[in-house]
Amino acid sequence: MSVSAAGYGTSSRTINCSTPTVSVDLQPETGSIILRYVGDYAACSLVLNVKIANKAFRPTSNVFPVDDIALGNQRYTIQGTIGCLIGVCNASGSGQIDIEDGATYDVGWVNTAYGQCTVVLARSE
Repeated sequence: MSVSAAGYGTSSRTINCSTPTVSVDLQPETGSIILRYVGDYAACSLVLNVKIANKAFRPTSNVFPVDDIALGNQRYTIQGTIGCLIGVCNASGSGQIDIEDGATYDVGWVNTAYGQCTVVLARSE
């Protein structure tokens, strides 16, 4: 027997005629996370386009909620610019991240070349 519902994964159980009751725990396929950028002492502004799984968005604040995002191990890409008092860099990054409902993920970056920055996402501890 399989049970499914819109927005949830499928749960399968093997049953027979003597099975008195069946319980299933459907897990949501999407959830909500917080994306944050903290610890900036250089007054930098991040103008980034972020894509996690099939969800694309542009954070508009240092602590940015993201709803309806696919849970589990997901690919992410980040493109944009980071402007600081000392200059601007073209920013990009990509990788895999395990998305958990209700978790916070930090945006970090480092200068990798003149005018170039690498951006990463990491689960906040």
